[in-house]
Amino acid sequence: MPEEKLKRKQISIYFTNALSGSIVALICLSILILVFVVFSIISGGNLLAPVSGNALILLCLMFLPLILLVVYIVHIINNLPEDTQVDTWFKEETESLVKRALQLLGVEGKTLLSGPVVIYKPVMWKAKEINDEDINEKKGKDGLLRFSAWKFMIFVFTEKRLGCYIAMYDLIKGVTTKETTEEFYYSDIVRVGTDQETVTLLSGDEVHMEQFVLKISSGDIVSMRDITKLYETEKYKVIPTPKLEEVVTLIRKILEEKKQ
Repeated sequence: MPEEKLKRKQISIYFTNALSGSIVALICLSILILVFVVFSIISGGNLLAPVSGNALILLCLMFLPLILLVVYIVHIINNLPEDTQVDTWFKEETESLVKRALQLLGVEGKTLLSGPVVIYKPVMWKAKEINDEDINEKKGKDGLLRFSAWKFMIFVFTEKRLGCYIAMYDLIKGVTTKETTEEFYYSDIVRVGTDQETVTLLSGDEVHMEQFVLKISSGDIVSMRDITKLYETEKYKVIPTPKLEEVVTLIRKILEEKKQ
């Protein structure tokens, strides 16, 4: 689909350093050409030295990549989406993932105790399901940090069981990986809360971050790391994501009602 390919291309341009890298290359090449022109004038002893003989051939060879760079930069600028457009795409794809979760859990069209509970948090550590080059962050014009790699966890509540859909999501490529679905009887859930986990980021830094935890009597655990609080400073603000505390409170309330 041409529209889908264009969208992925625009998202890739948004999250990568293609524009800034090209501008740096353009500046460096322009300086190189300027140095060559000045050197030619000095060594040749006249202002026309850079545009005569072998100097002219070299100058043309240097101008060719300069022109190509300018064309490429214009292309990037024309395809660079606004922050709000990226947010709209992410919202649409989140809604698509919720629909997919309902389908895979076999509850699409069925009566549920409440609407699906959706958690999504950015991934900024090495994840074998997503290529390192697709794990990026970008500060928008509005000052908000946005991310290209995500983990989703979607809960649905039936009369007897809690359904859980988990997936890693690559916003640049538009693909989900490591999709899993689980169902738990409410009576088997022994803990819903948060705790701390130590994680090594792609940068190599080791950090402590909060994570959502749902524990089953069998010992199985489903969890969701939340790195956003580490980015929230006076200098940076992160695009809003579901708060773990609110998710914990909501799930606990449903569990209390079902276990009475």
